[in-house]
This record gives sequence, structure tokens and C-alpha cells, in this order.
Amino acid sequence: MERSVNLSAREIFRLSGPVMISFVAHNLIGVVDTAFLGRLGEVQLGGASMASLVYFCIYTIGFGLASGTQIIIGHRYGAGKKETIGHVLGQSLILLCGIGVLMTLLGFPFGRWLFANLLSSQAVASSATMYWEYRSLGFVFAFASSTFRSFFVGTSDTKVLTYNSIVMSIVNITLDYGLIFGNLGLPALGVKGAAIASVFAEVSGILFYILYMGRKVDLRLYGIDRISLFTWDTGLIKTLIQLSGYLVLQALLSQSVWTVFFFMIESLGERELAVASIVRSFYVLLFIPINSYSTAVRSTVSHIFGAGQSEKIHSYLRTALKISCLTMLGILLVVNTFPSFFLNIFTNRADLIQACIPSLRVISLALLISSAGAMYFSAVGSTGATKVVFLIELFSIVFYISLAAVMVYLFQAPVHLCFSVEVWYYALIALLSIRFVQKEHWTKYTIHTVE
Repeated sequence: MERSVNLSAREIFRLSGPVMISFVAHNLIGVVDTAFLGRLGEVQLGGASMASLVYFCIYTIGFGLASGTQIIIGHRYGAGKKETIGHVLGQSLILLCGIGVLMTLLGFPFGRWLFANLLSSQAVASSATMYWEYRSLGFVFAFASSTFRSFFVGTSDTKVLTYNSIVMSIVNITLDYGLIFGNLGLPALGVKGAAIASVFAEVSGILFYILYMGRKVDLRLYGIDRISLFTWDTGLIKTLIQLSGYLVLQALLSQSVWTVFFFMIESLGERELAVASIVRSFYVLLFIPINSYSTAVRSTVSHIFGAGQSEKIHSYLRTALKISCLTMLGILLVVNTFPSFFLNIFTNRADLIQACIPSLRVISLALLISSAGAMYFSAVGSTGATKVVFLIELFSIVFYISLAAVMVYLFQAPVHLCFSVEVWYYALIALLSIRFVQKEHWTKYTIHTVE
């Protein structure tokens, strides 16, 4: 009997709504760090931003593996094989926690070397190293959190993401306020305080997920027990790595190149880096609706393929595209009408706010294009064609980094013109992803994830 998959606009909102709230709450960690550090000074802001970019480069390894976990869980959920999901969760936790510990051990000396040798400003390098030495302790918690998130998204229980992110945000904001400036009886640690607050926020997120699963999730339904969680399964691990490998490469490539882009911007000067850091934080915040709808698309497309109903993908994606584009258009109209008001969240310096506005206009165009393309790009991976995801990313990134190098090193262009590479990048992603889906090429690449 064919299982019915809900493809309505209401279902898109049901799945993406809690995810959107969770992204807002989760990204408040970065936004609050930027807002507080922006009041300490441009050097502190720039240093922490560079360290955060490197942190998220490494984090994409865990994110990519967790994305593969979500695809497998989504396919099994769609196929009605819920009792096998706990075993997938267990294997993913073992794999990601082990990699998380390794990344902390290797990342500590790597960060010191990287900032000392690649940043032209020694003041920024010192600030980045100070932030990194504490922030790199959070990898194992961030990786484990990604696995839990994949479980809840894959099983369409996205409301827990909202609760989790609210807890994390409260912890982070409170500790930021206390540890950066020396409030609440805590020591004033500046950049170090921001890093420590972020790590404790991630720890609180893991504890919440564990408590929630123990009290609210039907563990028997999903086959979650000690045996399923802690029994090593070489075959499943291989499938997870095979499916996630290209997603890891895609995410790592994307984030790494963005980091390289910021290293390029840093060579233009501390003011230019401060502008780029503020715009980056705003960029991430504005990207939340796109990420949320993409999460809904990944979950639903996984269910569609698990249920053997791939012919329904086209009408579903058209619906998702309309919702995403209209949402983004409305948000961007408001933001671009009152840019100074929103930029004041990140800095109270009028000259810095004015310097950020041109870049804000440019990324707005990039975001509008991405609001369409990201729906199809997310769908490509959810079909199981993860190699294609990587190839699309690779082609787009080569163009991106080449154009960025020309803009920065050859023309030494203003920051807002340098950000124009984002427009071309998302345009290529959109065109290639839409073409893949329209031609229905996924049958050539699909990895069997349902047993």
C-alpha cells in the first residue's frame, strides 16, 4: 500500500515554522556575539569573526555527515520503517562524536598557526587566536547536536528545534552579557568570554535534546535502545559515509571558500573587515527563512522518495519556491527601506553603519536569487544524488573564488562590489539545480538507504 506524503503549503509552514524559530534563536548566538564585540572595537570584532569562520569550516564536516543521516532517516520514515531509525541515529552519534573529539585535538594547534601566518594584522590575529582557543572546545557538542537535529527533522518533529534553540540562546546571551563585559558578578573576559559562552550554549543544547528524547519521544517506535545506539554496524557506517561524503565535501568547500573570501577582504584593511563581518552576520540572519524552507524541502523530498512517489516532486518544489521567494521579497523590502535601523543592532557607530549599506543592497539581490535556487539545491541532495550536489557546488565555487580574487587583488574593489560574487554564485547554483530536477537525473545517482 502506497503511503501518502503531505505536500501542501500548510505542511511546508508546519515543518519550516519551528525550524525558522530555531534558526532565529540559534543564530542569535552569532548575532549577539557580533553585537557585543562590535562595541568592544573593530579589532575584537574582526578577530572573533575570522575565528568563527574557521570554526564553521570544520563544523561543516559534522553538518555534512548529519545531513546524510537526515536523508537516511527521512527515507526510512517515508517507507514506514520507523523501527530501524534508532540504529541510524546511534551509528551517526558514534561517528560524529569521535570526529568531533579529533577535530578539537587537531584544531587547537591548527588555528594558532593559521591566524599567525595568514592574517596581515597582528592585532586581529591575536584576537582570533584568543577566541579560537576556547571556541574549538565545542566541536564534539556541535557535531552531536547536528545528529539529534537530523533525527527530529527526518521524523518531522521540528518543534523541538525551537525549544532547543531558545534554551541555547538564553544561555549564550546571559553568559555573553556576563563574561564579555564583566556583568552578573562574572569576570570581564572580552573575546574569550564570547567563545566560552558559545561553548556552554552548545552543551546546554545537547542536554536539552537528551532530556527531551527521554521524556517525549516514543523510543520503542523508533527502535531506540542501548543495543541500537551503541552497537557498531560497519555496513551502515559505510552507507552513511558514502551518502554523506559528497555532502561533507560540498559543505566544507562552500564554507572554506567563504572563509578564504574573508581572508581576502582582511587584506584590504581593518575597516573593510569590520564592514564585511557585520554584513556577514546580517547575511546569516536574513538567510534564516531560506534555510528553514530548505529544511522542510529536504525532509519532505526524502519522504517522497522513501514512499516511492518521485513524480510528485515537481509540483511540490513549485509550491516551495513560491513561498520562499515571496517571504524573502517581503523581508528584503522592509530591511532595505530602513537599513540603518537594522544595522544599528550590530554597531552604534554611524560611519560604520553607512559603510555597510551598499553591501547590504548587494547581498539582498543574492538572497532573492537563493530563495528560489536553494529549494531545488536541497531537493537534489535529498534524492540521494549527493555527488551531484558536490559537483554543482564545485563548479560554482571555482567561478566564485576566481571572480573574488580578481575583485580583491586586481581591482582592490570596495567591499560591496566584492560581495557581488555572491549574486553570481547563487545564480549558478539555481540554474544547475533546477536543470537537474527538471531532467529527473536522480535515478543515475541514488544510493539505497531503505532496508
